[in-house]
Amino acid sequence: HKCYNAKNTNTPFVILGSGNCKRQFLYNGDMARIIKWAVEKDMDKKHEIYICSSDEEESSINDIAKIIANTLEYDETNIVHTNSEEGQYRKPCSNKLLLKEIGKTNQSFKFSNFEEKLKKTIKWFVDNYDDDMIRK
Repeated sequence: HKCYNAKNTNTPFVILGSGNCKRQFLYNGDMARIIKWAVEKDMDKKHEIYICSSDEEESSINDIAKIIANTLEYDETNIVHTNSEEGQYRKPCSNKLLLKEIGKTNQSFKFSNFEEKLKKTIKWFVDNYDDDMIRK
């Protein structure tokens, strides 16, 4: 939304921090498939499973901002970092136990391609945006 507004007002796309922090993202469709599996699974003992994205897939905030800018056809040279309010550098979460448990039920699970789903989400936002939907 910040990039969309920046493009439409011809102003910089401002990102808090340096953009170097890394995060894992989980597509909601993947989350829905995992929840469906968990609900249908007969758990005979207490399980504590972390639901998170693929262990290998971490993206910097700066990389995400560039994907968003390019998808919206916004000049990424107008991305400005405040270099303040820097968050935790990484917040990794392992999904090894989740994938092991899913594998026990003879199911294979593949996480969606993050960049592809981010672009799909941005397209949905642009196609469905209404000024009354999101207050500035």
